[in-house]
Amino acid sequence: MANTPPAGGQPGDRQGGQQQLNKQLGANTIQFHLSYALPKLHCAAGSCSLPYPGSITTTGGSPNHKAERFANRIALYHWIAPDDKLAKQAVVDTIQFFKAQAEQTGHQCVRNANEGLTPSHGPIWWRALTSLRITTSVLASRGGSYPALEAAVLGWIQDHRAICELGEIPYGVNAGKVLVPGARWNNPDPENPWFAEQVAGGGGYPKDQGLSDQVTNVIYQLITTGKVPWKLPASYFTLSQDRADIAGAALARQILDFGIGFGTPRTALTGLHSELIFERYPNGHHAYFPNGMPGAVKPALEAWADYATNTLCMSSVVGAHPPPSFSGKPQPVVVKPPQQA
Repeated sequence: MANTPPAGGQPGDRQGGQQQLNKQLGANTIQFHLSYALPKLHCAAGSCSLPYPGSITTTGGSPNHKAERFANRIALYHWIAPDDKLAKQAVVDTIQFFKAQAEQTGHQCVRNANEGLTPSHGPIWWRALTSLRITTSVLASRGGSYPALEAAVLGWIQDHRAICELGEIPYGVNAGKVLVPGARWNNPDPENPWFAEQVAGGGGYPKDQGLSDQVTNVIYQLITTGKVPWKLPASYFTLSQDRADIAGAALARQILDFGIGFGTPRTALTGLHSELIFERYPNGHHAYFPNGMPGAVKPALEAWADYATNTLCMSSVVGAHPPPSFSGKPQPVVVKPPQQA
């Protein structure tokens, strides 16, 4: 079968570290959706399997790995190797995973591990959530606990959308992007800020040194508008093992093309593990974590975008590189932890 990685892999969090686990879980996700086609997720070949089944039964990894492992388990126990008992347990555990984020720990946080609004690991979260959106949409018609599972997945997607909306750049070269601070910032020198003033020619995607996550930007636009404002490569939305980092975008396109949809926008903001303050002006926005991000790895604590000059900034120190004097006086929007909201 095309795009099939080598089989027989071992659990990545035991033998290859978290990067290897990411590759294995991602390969499982992609292979499932290459093998089981919408609209009914029937196996397209005589035999369909996952390349790394061992990675599904482990428990380690970061929050993003846990999210994708749940997506793999739902796929494995309902389609690839049906098992009623394990399928039911996977549903219960997946619902609890999202419920805990919404009610206790905060969005993208598992216990005290905080990955809130990570740009570097956003593609993994989206690969997991778009996979779950597809599988749960098919399962929901079976009744039982499946509608609750679908609702939990849709809740996460719309929670993320609500926060992204506060960080969306409405005009200028970077229009359509989402710029927010968050965990796991890919700055090699976290004591210094990153500035970007990029101009894209011909309608292409304007690069910004990783201040925003392209996959999140693309999927956010698909969720909110049903299209993207940038010219992307022809293969961008073709699911392939060779493009694991953008697989979430390819699956998001399938969600639109098959009329599955992303649910109804939420009126209330989801809670984050750490308080986040947004200040939106007519010509820019400013977002920062006033109390830091406990439990987060290499967090960026402040970000701002100047729409008029197309300047973006991300910094690990709040107040060290303040934004320009934006026009108007905004009403701050505070995103609080779930138990404080």
